Amino acid sequence: MTTTTDPGRSPGGLLRSAGTRPLPCPGQANALRAIGLLSRWNRAIRLQAMFMGPCACCAGDVQTAHMERQVVEHLYERHRSNPVLEELLGACRGAPDERGAVGEMMRLIATERSAENAAQHGALLADFESVVQSLE
Repeated sequence: MTTTTDPGRSPGGLLRSAGTRPLPCPGQANALRAIGLLSRWNRAIRLQAMFMGPCACCAGDVQTAHMERQVVEHLYERHRSNPVLEELLGACRGAPDERGAVGEMMRLIATERSAENAAQHGALLADFESVVQSLE
């Protein structure tokens, strides 16, 4: 049995350019960057907890949640003049501690499909990367 496919699409359904490479979703580069940054963030936080230990006022998980909220709050203050980023970071500020504010931020960025929003998320990822670098 022969299956015909749209010549403008790859077998996976991605749109193709005039050449042979599929065109990525607008936020695909940000999604990959967000996944990498989340991995680096988690590693940096674990190292912080291991070497610094929990603070006197709370246990390790509470300290991590507090640190995540501080980072998201910092990013919110820095980018709140941008309506797209204000909305995204506002949603992260209210994320339950079990999920984590940073994890929620990375999830929202990784699932973005709008090219306009994806471009703005790149600036947010750059700022978050500088935060991660300061912890590494």
